[in-house]
Amino acid sequence: MQGLKIPGFNFTLSFDTVVNAKKKDEIKEEAKRLARGTENNKKWLLYYQTAKKVVKEGLTEEERKMFEDEVDEWITNSVPSAVQAE
Repeated sequence: MQGLKIPGFNFTLSFDTVVNAKKKDEIKEEAKRLARGTENNKKWLLYYQTAKKVVKEGLTEEERKMFEDEVDEWITNSVPSAVQAE
C-alpha cells in the first residue's frame, strides 16, 4: 500500500504509522523491558526501534487486518485528532 503524505505532519501515512499510534504504550513498555525495566527514557529509547519491531511481529492476523483497514480509513477521513495531538 502506498503511503499518503499528510500536510503539516512529518510522516507518511502507512501501516506502520497506524501500528505505532495504536500500540504506542505497548511499544514503550517493550522498550523499557528490553532496557531491563529502566524508567530512564534515555536508556530505553535506545531499544525503541527494536520494541516497535517486536510489537509489530506479535500482531495477530485480526489485528493486522484491523490496522490495514484503519490506514484506509485515515486516508479517506484524515488522521484522528487524538493522533494529531500527540
